[in-house]
Amino acid sequence: MEAILKFNGYKIIELVHNGDYDISAKDKSDLEVAVGTAVSDDGTKGQVKISVTACDINNKRMVKTEVLGFFDLIGIEDIEEALVVNGTAILYPYIRAIISTVTIQDNLSAIILPTVNTNNFLKK
Repeated sequence: MEAILKFNGYKIIELVHNGDYDISAKDKSDLEVAVGTAVSDDGTKGQVKISVTACDINNKRMVKTEVLGFFDLIGIEDIEEALVVNGTAILYPYIRAIISTVTIQDNLSAIILPTVNTNNFLKK
């Protein structure tokens, strides 16, 4: 069985860590995740951009990252769904590792992102 997506790596677009985060400025949830996609004109290449902001209220820390994943598309009928669901499932563990690695450097505990159901990122 041939894969419908071939993962060609990723690039960190943004990585911000604030070790003295002003909790009063926080007006949203502890975790925000946004997913976006792009497809080449010929439909053979795709990108998934995932933006994550995670806050550790107890230790007054915040980390934000934006990662862009690169994929070859192989005979896909619903490209958007494949990129959002499968591309996110491939890329998200890298983001979890990036955030854990960065946040463990300034504290005794890392910010560990929860797992996600990537089907939830499909636009209804």
